[in-house]
Amino acid sequence: MQLLRYECAFKVHWNDEEGTKRFLMPKVVLLPIIENAILYGIKNMSHDGELWISVKRADDKIISNVEKNGYQQADKEMLNAILHGKENNRGFGII
Repeated sequence: MQLLRYECAFKVHWNDEEGTKRFLMPKVVLLPIIENAILYGIKNMSHDGELWISVKRADDKIISNVEKNGYQQADKEMLNAILHGKENNRGFGII
C-alpha cells in the first residue's frame, strides 16, 4: 500500500521467521513506524531506498524490526528545545 501511496521508488524486504505468521498484530502498531521510515528516511533520498521488515519470536514475545537505508541524523538541539518547552508547536515523533 505504501509503495502505491508515495511517488518515491523503494524496495521492501520481508524476513519473517517460521511460525510467526500465525500471530496477529494491530496495524496501528507497525504502520506508523513504517510510514516514518518512508517519510523521514527514504522519501527524500537521491537514490532508491530499501526497507527491511523482520518479525521473529523470542520466548513468548514477537519482535518486529523496521530498518531503512536512508539516514537522517537527529537534530539534538531541536529535540532539547522541544523537550524544554523552548520550541512550541513542534513534535519529535519517535526520534
